[in-house]
Amino acid sequence: MVEGSKSCNMVSLAQCSGINASGARHLFSCGPSRVVWSSTLSFAHSCSYERRYGKTEDLQVCAISQQGSPYVQVLTDEEERLRDIQLAAEAATAALAADNEEILRLDKQAVIDAEARLFVPTYVRSPVVFERGEGCKLYDTEGKEYLDLAAGIAVNSLGHGDPTWLKAINDQAANLAHVSNLYHTVPQVKLAERLVKWSFADRVFFTNSGTEANDAAIKFARKYQTVISNRKGDTRWIKFGKLRPASELVSFSSGFHGRTSGAQSHFSKLNLEPLAPGAHCVEFGDLETTAKAIRRDRTAAVLVEPIQGEGGVHTASAEFLRGLRRLCDEAGALLIFDEVQCGLGRTGLLWAHQAYGVQPDMMTLAKPLAGGLPIGAVLVTEAVASTISAGDHGSTFAGGPLVCQAALSVLDRIQAPGFLEHVAAKGGHLRAQLREKIGTNPHVKEIRGVGLLIGVELDVPAAPLVEAALQAGLLILTAGNGYVVKLAPPLTISEAELNRAVDIIAGCMSSLFLNL
Repeated sequence: MVEGSKSCNMVSLAQCSGINASGARHLFSCGPSRVVWSSTLSFAHSCSYERRYGKTEDLQVCAISQQGSPYVQVLTDEEERLRDIQLAAEAATAALAADNEEILRLDKQAVIDAEARLFVPTYVRSPVVFERGEGCKLYDTEGKEYLDLAAGIAVNSLGHGDPTWLKAINDQAANLAHVSNLYHTVPQVKLAERLVKWSFADRVFFTNSGTEANDAAIKFARKYQTVISNRKGDTRWIKFGKLRPASELVSFSSGFHGRTSGAQSHFSKLNLEPLAPGAHCVEFGDLETTAKAIRRDRTAAVLVEPIQGEGGVHTASAEFLRGLRRLCDEAGALLIFDEVQCGLGRTGLLWAHQAYGVQPDMMTLAKPLAGGLPIGAVLVTEAVASTISAGDHGSTFAGGPLVCQAALSVLDRIQAPGFLEHVAAKGGHLRAQLREKIGTNPHVKEIRGVGLLIGVELDVPAAPLVEAALQAGLLILTAGNGYVVKLAPPLTISEAELNRAVDIIAGCMSSLFLNL
């Protein structure tokens, strides 16, 4: 072997026949003591490296080299131990990446089967696996294109992959994504300012979803009644020596306010008793029955959707909402508008209740607020906010800088000049096209809705039509009692895309109902 030395930790086997004891420890300074390489072993955790063992007169030496490389890196005992840890971590990471890659290679049915095996069975899903979206179109793992008139259940108001929205998210993520509710952030304050400026509200509480927003609103209503009762010194409802303030909630048939244990008590669709105490559900639109349910010193609030989404796209009358405002004022109850689905531009107005000239005490928002990221909000008057104290409610993730910046991007778009007018016009165009193409079908009972929230009520179950549309490349929804087709496309959809959607629906109806 040729003798030599290197003043670094990479030693050429072709030039150096060994390293002295000092060199083995300090990775340089070859000396008279020579290393005799006794073995070459491949690493158990990596196929790209080899480990070489040798010894001098008084020292065991370990070195590593890439396979096929003439150079070795001499390791101390501690470095060898750390190298083993690193290699084990790399091996685990590589194995996980391989597993993920295998999952991505699975065909559609394999993904569906894997989900059935892994998930809690709370959802009934269509047999399609989506991979990407662009504008008002989605693409599945097999490359098939779908026109999206569901928008993630009225969530993707700007469609999929909006460039400005994406830039806002990417820029914010590069700076700050989350710090919890213990600190101030600029995007959260900016979003609150926008929501307050463009609504009846004085203050905002952020949540992660519409369900959470409704839960918070209910809690705020009860806290409000407690504080107001204490201020009045009211002793009419004393129980066990303590004041019992108004705590009951009135909601309406076919309403939907979420699936948490609190929110589910205020709609009639689920059969998950026992419900929260003090929940009263009355007929939507029946002001006379509602008047009997609202009682002074018992009713804390009335919770209502100006336009019911999940319930079948039922629109409240102006008389009904104005009557609710009057009844709440007379009873000292709060009026809460749930605009989780119908708010933020879907009707062609920023807020659905603007069409009625009625203002609530609280309003809940969520679905489209951040254009596809999870956020909710409760907008409240100062009268309500003044009764809430630090610690009464909270959320770790709510109102984080990332989702708030996304929401600001959405508001920039829908509040741009002419945008909401175009939504209203496209909604009118869609209803006109539906009436022209399917309005005379004997199975169509009613075509209703406002803006780009449309319901088509049938006299037969809607699920077969929704499935046929899916096969034809169109995403639509069922609602209500299962006899309503709901259309809630991105607000950015074009009239040409709406025309194509109506043609698909008409074609599917002709095929399905030919023999009915």
